[in-house]
Amino acid sequence: MMMWMIIKQLEKMISKLEAELERERLERHWSESERDRVKSFWEVTKRDLEDKKAELRNLENTVEGGEERHQLEIKVRSAA
Repeated sequence: MMMWMIIKQLEKMISKLEAELERERLERHWSESERDRVKSFWEVTKRDLEDKKAELRNLENTVEGGEERHQLEIKVRSAA
């Protein structure tokens, strides 16, 4: 009788530990998925920032070129 009770207690404990293990696996999976989503978001955002910086540099170069042409036109007109 006593051995039967111990076996039942051990079976109950095994069942609880298996349920806890499954919860831990699910939580780990969720954490890894969340980590991957954050990493992906970071990479996309970083690429977007680099693209915007390149666009800004191009725009600044265009503006500088326009200013230089404008100054040259002023010199040409005033010399004429």
